[in-house]
Amino acid sequence: MQHNNDRATIGDNNPPSEAVLALSKFSDDLNIHLENAKPFLDGAEIISEAEAELVQRIIDDNKNLHKKMESARKKLVKPLDDEKKEIQEQFNPWIQNNKSGKGKLVHIAEACEERRTAWLRKQELNRQEAERKLKEEAEKAEKERLAALENRQYGDIDSKLRAEQAIDSEKSIQSALKRVQNTRVGTKVEGRKATLREIKTPEVISHDLLLLWIQEHRIDDLNKFCEEMAAKEFRAKNYDIYGVKVNTSYKSW
Repeated sequence: MQHNNDRATIGDNNPPSEAVLALSKFSDDLNIHLENAKPFLDGAEIISEAEAELVQRIIDDNKNLHKKMESARKKLVKPLDDEKKEIQEQFNPWIQNNKSGKGKLVHIAEACEERRTAWLRKQELNRQEAERKLKEEAEKAEKERLAALENRQYGDIDSKLRAEQAIDSEKSIQSALKRVQNTRVGTKVEGRKATLREIKTPEVISHDLLLLWIQEHRIDDLNKFCEEMAAKEFRAKNYDIYGVKVNTSYKSW
């Protein structure tokens, strides 16, 4: 009987990706680079000119290796970037919604939402006006009820009837007022009701007072912001800043 001596190799059924293959081409250079840099990664100091030259070569090799690997990475992602760009170009005219622009669907949604808000706002103003009028009627009805009860005379059927009518009238008005107060304006379509929501947005009218509030309630955020601003000014070579000390350190270049 003849036996098949062919042996399966790793990756026959699940070959490595292009990224793995591309990275594998740098494995030897990476291992050598890591081995040369290991003493200095462990904290060893330079004690001779020869070691200083070695470190310089490691830095140069690092830059060259980084450049080659970055080039390989860009080559791999370029088809993906091109495909992504094509997808964006097809969909953006419809659904884009960022600083660069807005798609047609976004414009339609915003226009319709703006008009729906105006309609619901109008309905809410009408509701508020109806509530105001009913409150006035309720106050008037209460006075009439009190007056009718006060003028009611024992044995006088007419005065008793007027008092009962005044009570019923007040109850009716109060009931209508509660219905209006409990009404929430909205537009309902297929079970979904769009309602009017109150949105509050800030408008700073005194930066000095706001800064005092931040100092009292958000001091950590303020400190972080100040540190970021100081770092930004230092990057722009502006070192003359109130409240900031200039510390000097050194880095080889």
